[in-house]
Amino acid sequence: MRADLLLDLTIETKLKGFLLRVCDEEQDFKGWLEAIGTYIVQKPPMSWNDTDKTHFQINLSELARKFHHFEAVSFERQKKSDKFSDGARDVMRLGITTLKAEEQARVLTVPPSAETRAKEIQREIESVLDSFDSEGDTELRLAVLARISQKLMDQIE
Repeated sequence: MRADLLLDLTIETKLKGFLLRVCDEEQDFKGWLEAIGTYIVQKPPMSWNDTDKTHFQINLSELARKFHHFEAVSFERQKKSDKFSDGARDVMRLGITTLKAEEQARVLTVPPSAETRAKEIQREIESVLDSFDSEGDTELRLAVLARISQKLMDQIE
């Protein structure tokens, strides 16, 4: 089952709780569905009102998005595990969403052979941000990095 693969890797608490219920094979189908619904809305489905049904849809959509994001990272990590047998790399998902363009997303890894260079580049970028933004405006810094990331992803596609 797809959820089983993520259960051991996921540390995000809401997704982990959802996955625990999805992977529960102890209950019959009705009990399984009720456990999932109860977790998502924090209330048994038998006592839901219209607002709870709306919360269920919104919360399930959010959990599905997180599931797909973690699944992409997990898949990429597994796919590249043969290339990097020492396990010294990070696998991360980068996503950019704007009102003017479709969402862009990439799963990225830094191979062990590039780790030193990556840290040097990171320090240089942080130094440049410090020199232009002495007040440490995190939102501005993230926006600038998002624009750069978007530009780089445009070049790939």
